Amino acid sequence: MWNVLNKVAETYEDIKAKLANQTPDGTLADNPERIINVFLYIGGLVAVVMVIVAGIQMTTSAGDPSAVKKAKSTILWSVVGLVVMILAYAVVNFVIFRVVE
Repeated sequence: MWNVLNKVAETYEDIKAKLANQTPDGTLADNPERIINVFLYIGGLVAVVMVIVAGIQMTTSAGDPSAVKKAKSTILWSVVGLVVMILAYAVVNFVIFRVVE
């Protein structure tokens, strides 16, 4: 048991050291990958939350056709937004890391 806990503690310290070495020293403009990843995570989180909210709306609609239609529309547009965001990430990633270099 103690071996496992020691291994977890060592792994935690290794991860912490690696993260400390990866912090950027320049401005935000020098680190476009970090900015892109932050926006990607935020957009993904918003899309997941919207799908959950729409699911709750659908289950609490009590068979009301307009509420079900609104919930389905919310799910559809959340997924469309997520797909657009992923495609935009792919295009920006291509431009920044393939064309610029």
